[in-house]
Parts: sequence; structure tokens; C-alpha cells
Amino acid sequence: MDYGILRMRLNPGFIDRFFYFADTDTIIDFNDMRLEREYNVTVEDTHIPEGPARIYKHECNATYLGRNFYIATIDTVYQNR
Repeated sequence: MDYGILRMRLNPGFIDRFFYFADTDTIIDFNDMRLEREYNVTVEDTHIPEGPARIYKHECNATYLGRNFYIATIDTVYQNR
């Protein structure tokens, strides 16, 4: 069985650059904050009603400013009969 897949790139980003606190006259530059990412890729061979298949799961966990973010793509590839 031949498989072909288009690889997805998971790259979360955040667009706010500055935040201004008027009461303390403070500016925060978010570019100084570090975005931490953890990538995980799994491949699973399985069987679906259409026939044998392979499931590709691309996950990304990100932490930014103390908050957790999650993004994933799940691709099921099978052979047409």
C-alpha cells in the first residue's frame, strides 16, 4: 500500500506586541516573553470501513504568559478502491 501525505506545520503565534498599563505608566513588550512549544507526532496503522488506513496526528502544546494553548491536526489516509 502506498501512502502520500502533505505535511502540516503547526506554528502558533501571537500578534499583540505591547501592552500599556495607564495606572502605573508601564509598558510590557511581549517580544521579551518566551513562547514555549512542544511538538508531538504520532502515526497509527488502523482499519476503517474504506479499508486499511494510516492516521497521522500532529500536536503542538504552547505556553505563553502563563497560559496553555493546544493545536492539532489529525489526517486519516486510506487507499481508494
